[in-house]
This record gives sequence, C-alpha cells and structure tokens, in this order.
Amino acid sequence: MSKEMILVSSGFIIPSNRLFSVVTKDTTYRNSILSKKNGTGKDVILDELIKAGTLNSSATCNDLYAAYVHDSSADNLLNLVDTIAEVFKGLSLKDFMMTQAKNTYLSPLGFKLCMDLATDKLHKTYREYLVSPSFFRVAKPSEISSDEIAARISSVEKLFTNSYHLNFLTVIAGMMADKGPLAAFFQYVLTDSNRGGMYG
Repeated sequence: MSKEMILVSSGFIIPSNRLFSVVTKDTTYRNSILSKKNGTGKDVILDELIKAGTLNSSATCNDLYAAYVHDSSADNLLNLVDTIAEVFKGLSLKDFMMTQAKNTYLSPLGFKLCMDLATDKLHKTYREYLVSPSFFRVAKPSEISSDEIAARISSVEKLFTNSYHLNFLTVIAGMMADKGPLAAFFQYVLTDSNRGGMYG
C-alpha cells in the first residue's frame, strides 16, 4: 500500500485526502474536548494527539452526516456514498483491514466494526456503533497489547486465505440496499463525535 495514511479522530487510519486536515489548537473540535465536564482518559489521548499534530478531522464529513441525520433523503445518502468513495478509492478491503489490525489507536469496538464489515454482519450489528459513545472509538496504545495486535492480524489473515480479495468500495456498494449500515460506517469512521447531541 503506497498511499500516505492519516490518523483520524475515530481512531481509524485512512488514506490521506483533501477532506481531512490536521486538528489544530484553535479548532472547535479541540475546544469541545477540553470543555467537557465529564471528560475521559480518551479525551486526554485525543488532546495529546492534537498537540503532536497527528490527529485529523473533517468538517465536511461532520456536516454531511449532520445533514443526513436531519433529512435521510436519497440525495443526502448519496453524499455519504460519494464521500466514502473519494476517501477509500483504490484501497482493497484487505489493505484496509490489515492497517486497522496493526493500529494501536483503534479500539476493540472499532476493530469489531472492521470484522463485521468484512464478513457481511454489519447489517445486523450496525446499531451498536450508532449508539456507542465517541470515546469508545479511540484506544490508548498502552491498552492494546502486542498479543491483541497479533490476534487481530491473525484474524485478518485467516479471513483472506481463500482469495477473499474484494475492493473496499465493492463492500460499501453492497450496503446500499440498507442505508443503516452505510450511515453507521460513515458516522463511526469519518466523523468526530456523537457525544453531546452533536447530530440530533
């Protein structure tokens, strides 16, 4: 995989693209983290990543998802699909999965989303991702053991042993019949937060 990759506020690592930029100390996103009365240790990790200049965010993705929540029309759904296509174009599902398997900032719940996506279970499980607090999405690297990383890598390798080489966008296209899983994927992976009623 030759594309430059970036860490985003969901804890996922995605291809660098025009929609995402580094979160700076003056952004609304950082201010919302610091102003939380009931912050968590994960907020501290996010703030450390922001100070280090390694966390990325997309106001466009936040706005598109907010528009979809307000009006789940076909046009707003297509905006989500087009954005996913732009962000993940040219990326194989295997590359996406292996990148996340090695990602020490990705929470166990985030990796479960990856496995549900790859094994066509997201249409059954997507609601748990929609209601999960945003601070469940990012892990402290010290929370993810080397054994857990090895187990993640092994599970991805097993998944792809039988020529399971799908294009990432083929998998996303398969979710078009049921907009819930697609919207859940978009919200969980590409937006900043669902805490504090940001989307509804």
